[in-house]
Amino acid sequence: MTAPSSDIHDGIFDEIKARISTLQAGAPTAAPDGGARSQADVDGELAQLEADKTVLLAHWRTQDGVVATTAPVYARACGQPQPCPHVLGLAEKFGLA
Repeated sequence: MTAPSSDIHDGIFDEIKARISTLQAGAPTAAPDGGARSQADVDGELAQLEADKTVLLAHWRTQDGVVATTAPVYARACGQPQPCPHVLGLAEKFGLA
């Protein structure tokens, strides 16, 4: 896992990246109910994580056209006060709120 960041956007991004990396590496292989996970389950979770990452990048704290050294590529500002409800929802989903 990566070191925690003081910024909610960075923390969520790091958590999503870590979960994607873990699933792509083939772990964990057990489902929450104790049974084996199917490839379809893993693929579905990866797709959801990629969708969450897309939402996060669409609601990043930077201004359009301004790329901070810590901002991921393609991050855009959503124009709402930060952190916006989308980011706060992701923080809650990933246990960072």
